[in-house]
Order: sequence, then structure tokens, then C-alpha cells
Amino acid sequence: LANVQVPAELMLSTGMNGLAHCIEGLYSMERAPLARTLALDAIPRFFAALPAVQREPHNPEHRLALMYAAHLSGLVLVHARTCLHHAICHAIGSVCGVGHGDANSVMLPHVLTFHAEQTADALALAARTLHVGNTSADFIAALQHLQQSIQSPARLRDIGVAHVDLDRIATKTMGERGLYFNPRAVRDVAEIRALLEAAY
Repeated sequence: LANVQVPAELMLSTGMNGLAHCIEGLYSMERAPLARTLALDAIPRFFAALPAVQREPHNPEHRLALMYAAHLSGLVLVHARTCLHHAICHAIGSVCGVGHGDANSVMLPHVLTFHAEQTADALALAARTLHVGNTSADFIAALQHLQQSIQSPARLRDIGVAHVDLDRIATKTMGERGLYFNPRAVRDVAEIRALLEAAY
């Protein structure tokens, strides 16, 4: 199978991007009902397939499972707009040239914590779907455990982002349209800067 030739590290980081698509599809202010249906189907697939690819990187069945989850995540994007998380990741890539999947891996738990109150019902639903609990905190904890299990980067400094660039990233994020669809309004650039600092 052709996908066996793709480096496992690239599949894993790209998979984190797909997972982020699904999570944002649960709470985007611009979403159709089908986005949630697709996301809740895909999220458990990501949680199963990502560690499987990490454990057995050359197993084609694990890779196919991950690719199918990624396919579903693409369909989520058809029915929902991305929000603050992807706005920040786009800015990180633009300013620093780092991989989009790596930026997703680092920023996702920080952004989910930022608007955990506004997305509590959606993330609790995801937690119940994964059978890991019943709250947004349970889901974020499961996400962090997933990151550790696949050895995904956890800090911006680990993916080549310089501290001096945080101000530029924060400023650029404020011009991203994804902020408009976020369930918690971003008041000013200082909030974005604080998120980046926490992730650094």
C-alpha cells in the first residue's frame, strides 16, 4: 500500500491536525448538525489509530484506520468552520515555517483549556464517546495522555518556534477569520500572547 511509504512521524502529526478538525467541529459557531455526527465518529478512531501507528509504524491496517479517520475529519471541515485553535496554528506556520501538524499537537490542549467553560457540553460529549469520563477536563486529560503515548511535541520550543516570535504570532492570529467562529470571544492580543507563553 502506498501509504506505508509515508514516514510514521508525519502521519502522526498530520493525524493530530485531523483530530483538531473534529474537535473544533463539535463547538464551532458555524457548524451544521452533520459536523458533530462525523466528529463523534472520527474522534474515537483517532484515539485508537494514532497509538496503533506509533506502536507498529509499518502495519498497513493501522495506517488505513488512521487515514479513514483523517478522511472523516475532512468531511467535518465541509460542515464546520475552524476556530481559534487553527487560527493560532496558521499564524505559527506563517511566522515560523513549522509543520502544521506539530503546531496542532502543541496548541490543542492549551486552546481547549482557554474556552473549556464555553465548550463544556461539547467536550463532555466527546469524553463520554471515548468512555474516559463525563467532563471537559476528562477529555482534555485524555487528549494529553494521547499526546504522551504517541510522543507528539508538547512545547513550542520543541518544534522550532523562537520565543522572540511569540508577539508576531499573536498579532497575526488576531487577523485570522477563525476567531470569529470561536465560542469564546478573544478580547485582545494579550490573551493570545498568554496562550502562546503557556505553550512555550
